[in-house]
Amino acid sequence: MVTVNPYEEKELLNRIAGGDEQAFEIILKQYYPKLRPFIYKYTSSSGDMEEVLQNCFLRVWINRDKLPSIIHFSAWIYKVASREYLLYLRQKMKEKQQISLELAESLADKVVGNPEEMVQFRQVKAALREAVELLPEQRKKIFKMSRDEGMKIAEIAAALSVSTSTVKNALTTALKQIREYLLARGYHIPLILLSIMLA
Repeated sequence: MVTVNPYEEKELLNRIAGGDEQAFEIILKQYYPKLRPFIYKYTSSSGDMEEVLQNCFLRVWINRDKLPSIIHFSAWIYKVASREYLLYLRQKMKEKQQISLELAESLADKVVGNPEEMVQFRQVKAALREAVELLPEQRKKIFKMSRDEGMKIAEIAAALSVSTSTVKNALTTALKQIREYLLARGYHIPLILLSIMLA
């Protein structure tokens, strides 16, 4: 786990506001491990926990222009993570149809940010899905086996009767292609975050 003092952290936040990916990577490595047990105790699912945290850091990046004005970043990032958990909970409850309209609206009032932020967040997530679907068929298959089914490189190679280097190259190329697709649409997502989101 990376550890930085408050003065260094403030400097890192200023750099992130300017689009510095290296500074963002340091902050992500500092807080991601701290937030994992905090979210896991609510979700009790590694997959759901990772989704909540990925969305949390995506929001941090989307709102990076606000970072220099944040006095206590540690408290703020926990608040963002909590909000993402509430969004996750709301979605899960709606999916199971065990939530009333009133409760859904109440949760929405608590967790939804400003409309512009919500629109951008949805657009980035939609663009990510589009980018994956546009991958060449074999590359997409390998990518989905890795990300959606949690298969290891050796397992994918055995299942498809290809070499492990072929699988590694396909995953690396897929990540590059997805990032280029996002950049072409004006979405600059740090490579470290993209790697986590698409792992």
